[in-house]
Parts: sequence; structure tokens; C-alpha cells
Amino acid sequence: MAVTIDEARKIVMELPEEDRQLLAARGRLTSMSRLEEVREEALRLTRRQRLKLAQELHASVMTAEDREIEQAWIDEAERRLADWKAGKTKAIPADEVIARLREKYGRARVRAGR
Repeated sequence: MAVTIDEARKIVMELPEEDRQLLAARGRLTSMSRLEEVREEALRLTRRQRLKLAQELHASVMTAEDREIEQAWIDEAERRLADWKAGKTKAIPADEVIARLREKYGRARVRAGR
């Protein structure tokens, strides 16, 4: 039976002080890490709140180079879309692209992004 960290903490706190000290002395009782606390709290958020938090965390670890690369990909995607809308290029169905890649590189090396 799995218990949450809060449930485990409650169980331990209900033990007599002498037993808690014994567990701690034997190294079996450790305080919950800050990361575990934050993770557990984050999982209680709504889906929308978790998405916003994930975006903020992602942005907080992006380097200037990461942002340049991301912007370059955005610019490329926008250029390709504009070319397609202007009739300068044509769309190729994903199944056809995957089939061509498998033919060229072999089945084991090409997997659909699913």
C-alpha cells in the first residue's frame, strides 16, 4: 500500500518519542527533501496551474543561446508556413514522409512521432 509523504509523516509523528528517536538514530527516518515537498504540492495544482508553472520553470532554465535557437525554429516555421500559404511549396502527408525516410534509412532508424 502506497502512502503519501504527508500520511507517512503523520504515522511517524504518532509514534512515541523514544521510537522516533530510535528510527532517526538508525538513519531510517529522514526529513522530506524540499524537492519532494515542492513536487507534491505542485501535483495538487489544477492542470492549468501546472501548465503555467511548467512554462515558468522551463523559461527559468533557458539560456540566451536556448532562446536564440528557439526563436530561429519559430522563424523557420513561420517562413515555411508563409511559403506554403503563398503556394511556393506544397505539403507532403506525414505518412508519405515517414515512408520515404524508412526507405532511405531503414525501418529501425525512423519512428513516427507518436
